[in-house]
Amino acid sequence: MSTYQAISGVTQTLKSLLKNQMKSDPKPDVSCVPPDVRPESAVKRVNLYLYKITENAYLKNLDMPDPRRPRDAGQPPIPLVLHYLITAYSAQDKYEEDSEIVAHEILGDAIRVFYDNAIIEDSTLLHSSLQDQLEKINITLEPLNVEELTKIWMGFNSPYRLSVGYAVSVVQIESQRTRPIPRPVRTRRLRLSQLRRPRILEVLVSAPATDDLVLPPSIARVGDRLQIRGFGLAGLSTTLLIGGSSMSVAPVSDALIDIVLPQKLTSVATNAEVPVPPGTTDLSVSVQLPAEILEATLGGPALPGSATQQAISNHVPLMIAPKIAAITPVEGKETDVISISGEALYVAGRDAEVLLGDAAIPIGAVQGVEPTPERVQATLTALPALPAGVYDVRVRANGAESLEVKEFTLKS
Repeated sequence: MSTYQAISGVTQTLKSLLKNQMKSDPKPDVSCVPPDVRPESAVKRVNLYLYKITENAYLKNLDMPDPRRPRDAGQPPIPLVLHYLITAYSAQDKYEEDSEIVAHEILGDAIRVFYDNAIIEDSTLLHSSLQDQLEKINITLEPLNVEELTKIWMGFNSPYRLSVGYAVSVVQIESQRTRPIPRPVRTRRLRLSQLRRPRILEVLVSAPATDDLVLPPSIARVGDRLQIRGFGLAGLSTTLLIGGSSMSVAPVSDALIDIVLPQKLTSVATNAEVPVPPGTTDLSVSVQLPAEILEATLGGPALPGSATQQAISNHVPLMIAPKIAAITPVEGKETDVISISGEALYVAGRDAEVLLGDAAIPIGAVQGVEPTPERVQATLTALPALPAGVYDVRVRANGAESLEVKEFTLKS
């Protein structure tokens, strides 16, 4: 891998290429000085000036493998892109027609050399500091507009001369930080288990006995009974996963889980209790199962052991609908505010609306009171003028619509 000498090594490599491969007769000198520095004697020359260094963003976080130490890990080498300015000078080194033509010839010859060596694959052309670098050295013509070139020359307080930009990449400098070396494997562990993944065949949803509502398939509300049928549902412990939340359950048997959907579940991300959110989600079962393992030292006998492992079932869709318990008032004028109580009526960051007949009222803060999953409000002034009459009231939250229909009488 390249050391801190890589930058100077690239400059010396480019200088050597120009010196050895330019065809101009006589061959021009090659200098590596700022463009405003003039040599003591006026000679034809091409100047190679490193004016900027940038970092290669693609390789920045890539831990390049080192064939000398394939098992080591650590700080990756820093990948650099070197930006050069190439300027040609005639022997007279002043603005005259003939001298400028000579400078153009020199610059064209230098461009041809870099074009012929766009990818330096011959290690004999590289400086010794670049011999162990993994990435190849690429020389690319870098377009510089007039404004960029003018700024560079103004920085040297010198009159502008025809110049060409080149980008040389990737130049890697190896970090000197200590590399951690992984220890050799001293213990073999073979996990042998007959794992049968649990599977959900169907989910049946039924309303409480006090509710005569017939529920559509795969739609449930808080308080509804869920019967999950399948196989492999029982184990050391069983967890029901609903979207990003979970709840521990006790299966009736290996083929049946019978629960009532609670008001709150446990968030998988925060391990805190959260209200059941409305909307379409997925349901699955996670089962902890016993596993047999064999553990042995290198060359030693295998000894049996035990452990546990997790198996997750297939996912089935489930829609959780908002549940309306009551509305107040049940009659009023278009200036009134309807208050709706229930379960899973609202979830922050998702669309929610109160549906009054065919009209929709967006749910939000009303009179300084924020909506909650248990209570939302809607002001009728947000609606277009409606004739007096009896209207169905429903709630739609996160794409799921309540199944209960309450009535509101709008008075004139």
